[in-house]
Amino acid sequence: MGDIELQVFAERVKELRTSLNLTQVQFVEGLGITPAALSAYEKNSKNPSISVAKRIAEKYKISIDWLCGLSNKKTGESIISDMSDIISMLFKISNEIDISLTCDDYYYSAIHFDTEDMALFIGRWTKMKDLFDKNMIDNDVYNLWKEKEILNFRNKAIYKNRNFEPFTNNEMKGFDIPDDDAEGFVD
Repeated sequence: MGDIELQVFAERVKELRTSLNLTQVQFVEGLGITPAALSAYEKNSKNPSISVAKRIAEKYKISIDWLCGLSNKKTGESIISDMSDIISMLFKISNEIDISLTCDDYYYSAIHFDTEDMALFIGRWTKMKDLFDKNMIDNDVYNLWKEKEILNFRNKAIYKNRNFEPFTNNEMKGFDIPDDDAEGFVD
């Protein structure tokens, strides 16, 4: 009889396999385990080693925390799995800094941040993303730029300003970032 604490692993490894429409034989390819071992894991009659759980998570790009029942987020790469995750993040952000929301119709909506730093960052990001979307820079350059931006903002304090006056739609349409900061590489 299997370990009660590993019942979640048993259920989730089977859920993963069946969601991928794989047989046990197909699922174990490259994992270094037999279909019989996988069957035992799925029935919770045998406990997998940590290395087996890690290999499953890596091969199928899922969170080992999800596989072991420590999280409900199936993938480890992204914290966003659906629109509710984005909405939750926006609520969390609004608890930390002042933001103003604008929505004229289904095609125009905006979030206004109450910091010059965020406005400048979003301007730089817009320009870099545009270069990336037009294939003028590759994924490696874009990811290096993102890493540098994150490092630039690490340990930077968040200030709340309750007297924030949001931009009007007309002000936003003319909003531009100064050219001296266009590349996003601030020293």
